[in-house]
Amino acid sequence: MGGAARLVYTANKAYHLFKAKWIAQIIKNICRIIYACDISYQIQIGKNLKMPHQGLGVVIGPDVVIGSNVTIYQNSTLGSKDNGKVYAAPVIGDHVMIGAGTVILGRVQIGSNVKIGANSVVLTDIPNNCIVAGVPAKIISKAANEKTI
Repeated sequence: MGGAARLVYTANKAYHLFKAKWIAQIIKNICRIIYACDISYQIQIGKNLKMPHQGLGVVIGPDVVIGSNVTIYQNSTLGSKDNGKVYAAPVIGDHVMIGAGTVILGRVQIGSNVKIGANSVVLTDIPNNCIVAGVPAKIISKAANEKTI
């Protein structure tokens, strides 16, 4: 787990386990200054989150759910799509790779064993065992099981 991921994980645990919002906010601000990323401490994180390049430029809004063994590359955004009525954040499955510059907005379900190509814009649900890319993101490959992704 790299520097930014470790700080985010620590802030998240301080907030959820100890209800220490002020500690979580301080850690979030340190992460913003050192790594130029803005990651809410109000997210749910599975095991083994990886953010290569120390999470440089990564933005993750509140209420995002991130599964286990997820890799998020630099300059990616995971956040809500505010339609003025409902705050809706993405849910990321397990074993997901989010390429550099990717944007995932709204109440989007990303399945497990998914790879999202760099600079993709994901606005709709992605099923398990897929490779997606593009603006907007489209399925370019779908496997029968996770071993072929």
